[in-house]
Amino acid sequence: MLPTKFNSFTLKKYGFAIVLLVGISMLFLWVTAPYNLGVSPDSTSFIQGAENVALGNGLTDYYGNFINHWPPLYTLLLGCITKILGGTPIQVGRYLNAFLLFSSGLIFIKILLQLNLKSKIINLAPLLLLVSLPFAVFEYFWTETLFIPLLLLAFYYIMKWQNEEKTKFIFFCGIYSGAFLITRYAGAGFIGGIILFIIYSNRTSIKKTAILLFTYLIPILIIFAAWFLYSNSHSGQGVDRNIVFHLVSFSKLLESVKTIISWFTGPYFQYKVIGLPIFLINCILIYRVLRSNFITFKTYLKKNKQTITVCLFFIFSYYGFLLMSISFFDALTPLDNRLLAPLYPFVLILICFLLNFIETNSYKHKKLITGIFCFLIPFASFPIWIHHYNNGEGVNSKTFKNSQIIASYKVAVDKKVYTNADDIITFHLHKKEHIYLIPKVVNPFDNTPNPEYQNEMDILKNEIAHKKAVIVYFKTITYRDFLISEEEIITQFSEFPIQEYSDGFIIGWQK
Repeated sequence: MLPTKFNSFTLKKYGFAIVLLVGISMLFLWVTAPYNLGVSPDSTSFIQGAENVALGNGLTDYYGNFINHWPPLYTLLLGCITKILGGTPIQVGRYLNAFLLFSSGLIFIKILLQLNLKSKIINLAPLLLLVSLPFAVFEYFWTETLFIPLLLLAFYYIMKWQNEEKTKFIFFCGIYSGAFLITRYAGAGFIGGIILFIIYSNRTSIKKTAILLFTYLIPILIIFAAWFLYSNSHSGQGVDRNIVFHLVSFSKLLESVKTIISWFTGPYFQYKVIGLPIFLINCILIYRVLRSNFITFKTYLKKNKQTITVCLFFIFSYYGFLLMSISFFDALTPLDNRLLAPLYPFVLILICFLLNFIETNSYKHKKLITGIFCFLIPFASFPIWIHHYNNGEGVNSKTFKNSQIIASYKVAVDKKVYTNADDIITFHLHKKEHIYLIPKVVNPFDNTPNPEYQNEMDILKNEIAHKKAVIVYFKTITYRDFLISEEEIITQFSEFPIQEYSDGFIIGWQK
């Protein structure tokens, strides 16, 4: 809930922004209508947990295991709304995400109002924010969809504190920080950024800084402690990660750079052919404006130093946390659009500051520069929106709804199923037990060899030989590099009957 209301003057002045917010939210509902939200392997856990919350079975998956691998708030919210309104998490999730998308835009506008930017920039904010490639995460059952509006609320209160210097705003920021921390653990990176900014803003008074830090951290610690204690009361049932050091590769760093560039040029090569040259032209125009007005721009930066500083703290502390997480916990974590999406609002605030400077002065290229941003950002994201409307995303896409394996495989429900896509089997066949991943070649979190691999393969072969299990292998699953390859599994199980399909095969069972 926001602390202030839009008065009649604000609504009149920024009515275009509100209309854009509503219009984009309606567009989102239309785009997701044919296939609902996308479902990833992570999403299946959120959906299972929400379904069990709605049924009164607690935060558990279909096997009754407590879900502690991810923090609970998105799953709990989805489950509680499902319980109140009825239906299923699949049906509820689309409308929940539309509301969270709208809320993100509304909060972002209120942040820009705190920054005293020109009305033209604020009116364009919903277009630049909601119709962007990073915000395509709202098309999935992902925790980022709740995390982002909570993060923006925390940032809003930091802006309120900066402008009004009232300690209560730091406390409110702490409440929302605690909430986003139990939505995504990576929120710890942003908490670090807020702590750095509080220290940076009060370097002259150690006592005042200590009071502010205490005020900020207390609600976070209370909220997280409640989840920590509850989670530990279910010890041994969930999934925990081991701490193993593995250096972040240069290719992964390069991946993050490519991801950020794609926010303005598009994710696919055919769009980069158009988007990249236009983006570079815009960079050249901006450089020319700033070079010819360097002194004025330097004064402008000093005037807005605090806000620019907190944005930079947010960006670098979160990115640093991701690198640390990859180094010590999960080597497979991709620095892709999903993981970097929470950075985009703060990158966009810096862009809005730049556009505000250009718009405030009568520069030759000001309309062209603003126009290019308004073209490139939707241009980069519309291919994703169009693809989602036509095909859906992830497990919930047309590819798997039309799967020959899923359509044909109905008779082995009394057997164990080993597969490279346990999420697909569960989601589409509603098979809630006796589903296992095929043996892992390496540990996915640290890329170390699985010492039990050969033993697990021998057990699997024995179960298939005694007709206790089958292997269902999807060729369309190409992102689980820690599992045995298609060629290798066919070679190792060549003695058993193999039923071939266009999108995969089943070992140990025939029609």
